[in-house]
Amino acid sequence: PESAERFFFEALNFYQQNEKGRSLVAVDEAIKRKPWFARAWNLKGLLLSEADRLPEAMTCFQKAIELGPYHPTCVYNLASVMYRLGMQQEALRTARRATYLKPNLAEAHYLQGLLLRDEGDFNESAKSFESALVYGEESTRFILDYIQIAETVGNDEKVLDLCKRIENRDDPEVFRTLARIHIKHGEYGKAAYMMGRVLQKPEANLGDRKIYVFTLFKSGVRDLQIRIRRMTILDREKEALLSYLQELEENRSRTVDVRDPILNPVL
Repeated sequence: PESAERFFFEALNFYQQNEKGRSLVAVDEAIKRKPWFARAWNLKGLLLSEADRLPEAMTCFQKAIELGPYHPTCVYNLASVMYRLGMQQEALRTARRATYLKPNLAEAHYLQGLLLRDEGDFNESAKSFESALVYGEESTRFILDYIQIAETVGNDEKVLDLCKRIENRDDPEVFRTLARIHIKHGEYGKAAYMMGRVLQKPEANLGDRKIYVFTLFKSGVRDLQIRIRRMTILDREKEALLSYLQELEENRSRTVDVRDPILNPVL
């Protein structure tokens, strides 16, 4: 008879080819031949979790841990499924166990940071995020989440460092985040550049265009009405942007310039 290992590696091969249905069939054959095959249970759990069959996936990961209690990847996978099922406390305990078993498991530190964030423990969350970064987590979603945490705890230096790490990534959510931070620091020209990149994406919306108009306005760009009218967008969106521009101009007329007596003295 064909061995469990052969079916397991066949399942891995199917998984890598995105043939997940065939992978699941093969891994079931591996488990049938060798019910104590921890790696096969873990792979089955992974397949089921990616199919959003979370309770079944959790059972598989628990079985894998029962057979191999010191395998950090299985423990992390279980914590991840628990998190998705809303089992916050259980997920946090399990994620901590994963980092205990393998202190440099970046994904587990990231998950722990998310769970601590959800609990409102932002300082501890920031520590977990930093550990994940140190151990090699660099995904765009992770960096964006870490930026939010760093802002929450008031670590502006870390925010700027994280922004530098992703400034060349072609992702509209990255552009929006960088624009927001540039606006926060009064860097309207840089923010306008980032929002201009957002507008090149098909998912750009009216809110993005309003922010773009705002940053151009604050940068002192002239003839904004002409720019808006030349945009290849729906007429109703053009009217909304022109109305928004009028509000900005009216608000400017009611403000007083603040001058630095040294850098910009009154003449």
